[in-house]
Amino acid sequence: MLDNKQKHSRYKTSIKNSHDTMKACEVQHMIDTIIRQKIQTTKTIRTLKRNIRAAKAMQETLAKTLTERPHFLNYAISTQILDTKDAFNTKASSIVATLEEEINEIITMLNKVPDNLPAN
Repeated sequence: MLDNKQKHSRYKTSIKNSHDTMKACEVQHMIDTIIRQKIQTTKTIRTLKRNIRAAKAMQETLAKTLTERPHFLNYAISTQILDTKDAFNTKASSIVATLEEEINEIITMLNKVPDNLPAN
C-alpha cells in the first residue's frame, strides 16, 4: 500500500503530465491556426492581385475611351475631361502601388513562416 508521500508524488507526476499534454495541444492548435491563416492570406493575396489587374484594365479602357471616343460622353474632349482623366490615372496608380506594396510586405512576412511547422 502507498503511503501519503508516494501518493502525493504520483499525483504531482500525473498533474505535470496532463499539464505537458495540454501545453502540447495548445502549441499544436496555435501551429494549425498559423498555417490556416497563412493559406487564407495567400488566397486573399491572389484575389487582390486579380483585382489589381482588373482595375488596371478598367483604368486603361476608361482612359482610352476618354481620349479616343468622346462622343460616348456626348461632348468633345475638354481640358476638364483631360484633367479628370489625369487625376483618375494618378489616383488609380497610387491605389495600385499601395496595394502592391502591402501585398509584397505580406508575402515577405508569410515567407518567414515555414510551410511545415514541427508537430509536437
